[in-house]
Amino acid sequence: MQPLLDIIKRLSTELAAAYAEIANLRQQVAQLQEQAIQQSTNMNQPNHHEDDKYLSSKDFLALPSQTPPWHNPQRISEIKRSLTEHEQQRRLQWQEAAARFLQPPSENQGFQYVYLPTKA
Repeated sequence: MQPLLDIIKRLSTELAAAYAEIANLRQQVAQLQEQAIQQSTNMNQPNHHEDDKYLSSKDFLALPSQTPPWHNPQRISEIKRSLTEHEQQRRLQWQEAAARFLQPPSENQGFQYVYLPTKA
């Protein structure tokens, strides 16, 4: 009977230690959440003086340093090339669609002339 009481006492002390550790971790989580909330509110609120009526450069985010494409001749040539390729592709598609309407007559019907459909 004594070994069972010893096991129960040991498990009770381990359980109490686990509860204490859980309480400590919950307290740490609460502190970290509070710090995160304070940091996010500090980041979202610009530093304004009460009598400051004008915007300063600190109120705006920095723009990316990417230059516009018209300052880069290589990028301009790539854009022009892609536009001409697209235009050629559309012209080819238009020609293929027009050629579908100008098909020769079928061999088994014996027509002598090219058939042009009137409903296009």
